[in-house]
Amino acid sequence: MIPKTYLKYGYPPIIWKRHRSMQSIARAFFGVKLLDEIGAVGVGYMKNKAKLDLSLKDYMSAIKRQGHWGFAHRSRYPKREPHKIHYWYDGKGTPEQLFHLLAHEVGHLSDKQLRGTAAEEYRAESYGFAATAVLRRLQHDGVVRPGKPRK
Repeated sequence: MIPKTYLKYGYPPIIWKRHRSMQSIARAFFGVKLLDEIGAVGVGYMKNKAKLDLSLKDYMSAIKRQGHWGFAHRSRYPKREPHKIHYWYDGKGTPEQLFHLLAHEVGHLSDKQLRGTAAEEYRAESYGFAATAVLRRLQHDGVVRPGKPRK
């Protein structure tokens, strides 16, 4: 059961799960032990809203090149079970990339989701851009030192 203080202020807690490997987060997302069991995966939308369909191999290759990835699990019963954010970071990216990723996933858990996949992704992206802008401002003002997050 979620503490009443969370309910009082209108936001359920989020459980943050950091995965140490790309394979671990892929297993959590796809729900399979052997990733070879899946043939093709839809991979979201491009800026022009054209749908991308990639093989699982291409999908995993894109995640590896990116060096970070995450997904949000929205609880059906947020008053009883917290939402979850899963993320993986290989340590090679910038703080801005990591902030953007995590804020994007928080965006998926805030308020009600939009009906279209593309519209929901754009809404979540606004959270990522906002977090990145704040981080850059804090770095500029010397409040936060630029540097790399720990691996």
